[in-house]
Amino acid sequence: MTTINLMDLFGIPQAKLKGKPTHEYFEKYKHRLDIMLACAQAEADNYWQQPLGRRVCAAPASFLRVAILARKEKKYDVEVATCELWYSIIYDYKAQDVDWAMVDKGPTSKAILARLPKARELRNKARDK
Repeated sequence: MTTINLMDLFGIPQAKLKGKPTHEYFEKYKHRLDIMLACAQAEADNYWQQPLGRRVCAAPASFLRVAILARKEKKYDVEVATCELWYSIIYDYKAQDVDWAMVDKGPTSKAILARLPKARELRNKARDK
């Protein structure tokens, strides 16, 4: 049984883009900023729509892909906004005092948060030009 099957079994809402779970877009579209941005937004929307105190954390993979792709395209505002959105999700998630899924402690989450200071610096330099 996969994680996706378990989520369906327990009625945990999955983030979807055009009716498909966001994870289904990764293999084919992981190099497309527009698609990964839409996936990250779907993950964020799904997270914030859940009841306060019982929110299941968003999957961080699309947020990291957006950050990476945005920096490659020198779209620093997009990178900063995406990292800050992830930060707000993690901040809210940790405030729930749940320990059954520690997505915020995983390597992908840490990688997103670690990018934020440099992304802000690059954005500010680009604005000063």
